[in-house]
Amino acid sequence: MTATATVASSTPASTSAPVSASSDSGSTGGGSTWGWWALAIVALAAVAAGTWAGLRRRRRWAQWRAVARPVARQTHVVIDLVPIPPQRPADPGQWQRVREEVEHNAEDLETVAAGAPNDQATRVTRGVATALREQATAVEALRLLEAAPNAPTGAELSQAEEVTRHARGDLDASQARLDALIGPQTGADGSPSASIN
Repeated sequence: MTATATVASSTPASTSAPVSASSDSGSTGGGSTWGWWALAIVALAAVAAGTWAGLRRRRRWAQWRAVARPVARQTHVVIDLVPIPPQRPADPGQWQRVREEVEHNAEDLETVAAGAPNDQATRVTRGVATALREQATAVEALRLLEAAPNAPTGAELSQAEEVTRHARGDLDASQARLDALIGPQTGADGSPSASIN
C-alpha cells in the first residue's frame, strides 16, 4: 500500500503550458493586408467607372454634335432668307417658300433637341426653333400690316419694325448659344473650319 502511494505521489502533476499566440498574429497581419487590397480594388473600380462614364458622355456629345451641326448650318442659311427692316419680303410666292423653309428647319431643330445629351442642350436648341418661328411671324405681321386696306400709321409701322428687329436679335443670340454648344466644325486635318456667317 505504501508502494502504491509512493508511485502516485512521484508522478508529476500535469501543468498547463501557455498557449502560443502565433495563430492570432498571422490573422491580424493578414486581415490588415486584405483590407488594403479591398480598398485598392474599390478605388480602382471607382476610377474605372468614372472613366467609362466620362467616355460615354463624350461619345454622346460627339454623336449629338454630328447630328446637330448640319441642322445648325442650315439654320444660318434660313435666317439669311428672312428679311429684317428696312428689307421687305419678296413676292408672296417667294415669301411663302421662305416660311416653309423656316418651319421645316424649326422642326429639324426640335428633332435635334429631343436627342440632346443634357437639359441645357435641349433648351438651347428648342430656343433657336422658337426664335426662328417668332422671327418669321414678326415679318409676316409687318407684311400684313403694310398690305392692309387702310395704310398703317407711322407709329404702327415703326412699332412693327421694332418687333421684327427685336425678334431677329433674339434669334441671333439663340443661334450663337447653339453654335457655342456645338463647337467649331473641324476639317479633315482637324483644324476648325471657317465660320458659316
